[in-house]
Amino acid sequence: THDVSVSSGIGPTANVIPPPERDTAQVPRKEIEKIRRVYQRHAAYPSALKTFKESRCVVLRGKPLVGKRAAAIRLAVDLRGEKVVMWELSGEDDLVEQLKSISFKPKTVYLVDELLRERGRALNPQAANLVRDKLEKHDCHLIICAQPDVPFPPNFKSAMMEPLPGLLTPAMLEAHLSYYEPSLTVEQLTAASKHEQTAKIIEAGLPPAQVDQLAQLLVKPLLDELPLDDALSGFAAVAEEDVRRWFDDTAESIEDSAFKSAVAVFHGARYSAVDDAARNLAHLLQPQPDSGKRDESQPPSPSPFKKPKRQDKLTMAHAKLLQRTVVADYSDSAQIEIVELEHASYSKAMLKYLWLEFDELRQPLLDWLCVYAVHAPLDMRLRAAGAIGALAGLDFDYIRARAFRAWAYAGKDNDERRE
Repeated sequence: THDVSVSSGIGPTANVIPPPERDTAQVPRKEIEKIRRVYQRHAAYPSALKTFKESRCVVLRGKPLVGKRAAAIRLAVDLRGEKVVMWELSGEDDLVEQLKSISFKPKTVYLVDELLRERGRALNPQAANLVRDKLEKHDCHLIICAQPDVPFPPNFKSAMMEPLPGLLTPAMLEAHLSYYEPSLTVEQLTAASKHEQTAKIIEAGLPPAQVDQLAQLLVKPLLDELPLDDALSGFAAVAEEDVRRWFDDTAESIEDSAFKSAVAVFHGARYSAVDDAARNLAHLLQPQPDSGKRDESQPPSPSPFKKPKRQDKLTMAHAKLLQRTVVADYSDSAQIEIVELEHASYSKAMLKYLWLEFDELRQPLLDWLCVYAVHAPLDMRLRAAGAIGALAGLDFDYIRARAFRAWAYAGKDNDERRE
């Protein structure tokens, strides 16, 4: 509940508390068992398994979410059996140095999930031979997952993991559903995978990691025999298309679009605070003329009774009002009114749409979020900071240059830096 300073000074001589050091970590038994039951073999799997057995080391290449980690765990299971022991190594640190420092146990499979590009570039044929000698000596194996552009020496054999064909996705979905709820019948599994909206999601090219999310979303409605439409409407692949349509519907109204944007960032906060935030964003996007310099040719402001009512604004933003009980200075059970999106997953989809589709809005949107992240009450600060973090996942260099660096080097006073 308090701001914490991790530095006892400023500038390059500051005594910064270092982050905890990373060490190897065992892959959980629960994750191994899950992959054993749900994994659908990739087209590149047979050649990867052959390479893995022959050379004790294989590199699984592919884009994010294509299923490299799942394939790696399945390779380990097929090689060593259900009781396989797997340990993770860091993809951020020198691979050879890590292998030199660990105590090998025979028949262990080591996993590097997403090796960084510079760490792959640092590997040379001699280092690769050293790695293979270590594995051979201790009867161990190594699987490295990496994106396609990470370089490796030629004596590290690779298998390319291309996106799975759509025809395999229904089988993957049914396998995941059965894992989460073994009591589901064949009819229920088939109904879920052939549902009209599910079919559209599958046709869009669903990566394996999102198949798991989809299965978790569908389990409860299937068990309770409820319609699947409501659950599916909040899924990311559907949400992004919905959001595009929502903003197209209000493209001519800065106020309405600003209100949608504010709800996306601050859903779960008080309605009055969200409405104020929307007004501030609308002002940033289109500042109003000074009161003393009003253009006489412009019509007078409309009556406040003609402006959109609160419920109209909420309906337009696909949001709803809820009553929440909170502990306040004056009461242990104060009632407050908050605004939430109909589906929380739309928050990230709305931010992504605004950031990627409207280049000219990026800076005012970020300025607005930064003001709230620093100066607003705690609940609004947390939500604004979360939104900035989500945007950093889309365009880290931009956020680092325009927000993080600006905060890190703000002013010369240590208290100002802390704020």
